[in-house]
Amino acid sequence: MSIYCTRLLMADDCPDDLPSPIAYLGSHVRIEPDPRRHGHLSTAHIPPWCAYGVEPVDVDEAGPPLPYLRLSMDGYNGREPRREASATVVLDRAQVKALRDDLDEWLSSLPSEETESRG
Repeated sequence: MSIYCTRLLMADDCPDDLPSPIAYLGSHVRIEPDPRRHGHLSTAHIPPWCAYGVEPVDVDEAGPPLPYLRLSMDGYNGREPRREASATVVLDRAQVKALRDDLDEWLSSLPSEETESRG
């Protein structure tokens, strides 16, 4: 059981969410048209009643989350799926903003999806 509240989940065992990320097999391996997928990527926030020193009865359960976001990934270790290829970090607000800005910049540098579909 986790106190974190999942926000985004990419995993094959969750049919309502996005599929698993593409397996990273090394910088020397090109991504194929139908790549192997494995593992999961998820984000989660900490609900307000889980703050250090706060009693659950003192806080509105539906209130804003704490200013931390958990980012978790399971992946490949070489060519085999293994749990030791996982990582979880907790980001603060400034780190989440920097990650968001970097992802937005990367997305805006791509051709439009309409252009991609015309090939």
